[in-house]
Amino acid sequence: MSHKSKTKAEIPSISDISRKSSAEAFQNTVLRPIIKTLHELIIAHIEHHPKVRKAGITGVTSEERDELIRAIFLKDHRFKAEIKGMVLGSMTIEEYQTYLGHAAENNRRVFTMIAERVASVYR
Repeated sequence: MSHKSKTKAEIPSISDISRKSSAEAFQNTVLRPIIKTLHELIIAHIEHHPKVRKAGITGVTSEERDELIRAIFLKDHRFKAEIKGMVLGSMTIEEYQTYLGHAAENNRRVFTMIAERVASVYR
């Protein structure tokens, strides 16, 4: 699925390129479109979070906002499970089976993409 350009330099330090390429391909073909589709729901869900409602996500500095978002994704396991459920619920059986092959890495990718997306909404 990955297409190499002849003008790109080879990077010998990348040890497991096939696994990385399949994970990146899964991210770009499955996870990103799902997260994009769920964007408004995810933003509404974040805005409903008690810490966000209490602190007010729009009335703080960008550093405070980024720290608030980071804290929610690091500490609130229930919230993370709800977000993960939204993403998993949007997958087909085949996509879910592929997801399970590298679930920890895919979860990290999902939460990173969502945190970046949420932060960019309020910049």
